[in-house]
Amino acid sequence: MRHPYGAAGNPNRTHAAGRPGACYQLAGILAAVSAASWFDFFLTQPYERFAITRRADIETTVLLLVIGVAVTEIAVWGRREHAAASRRAGYLDGINAAAQAAASGSSPAALIDQVGAALATSHPVSQD
Repeated sequence: MRHPYGAAGNPNRTHAAGRPGACYQLAGILAAVSAASWFDFFLTQPYERFAITRRADIETTVLLLVIGVAVTEIAVWGRREHAAASRRAGYLDGINAAAQAAASGSSPAALIDQVGAALATSHPVSQD
């Protein structure tokens, strides 16, 4: 049987900063800041200094930063949506399997065991 959360894993797992996707968001923002910084350092006059003297170079640096952050936010949003869709598909697969078992005429005890096993794998109880 497929895991009810699909490739997303356990949705209750905490990630960096306590939010799912926070580590990806941080990495994307750092990449955007790095791109803007190294553009300034290597590609603007005066070269090899963190100083910008031309308006066009300032605009380019700001655009690199803004576009990098925007792409990061879109990617994090896409990952969250994919995880939610995967969870929904897992839930629907479980409901479909239970409905097929009920329609096949299996005994109520077998149906209860099947649904109980699916719940046990999708919502494990921690033994603290």
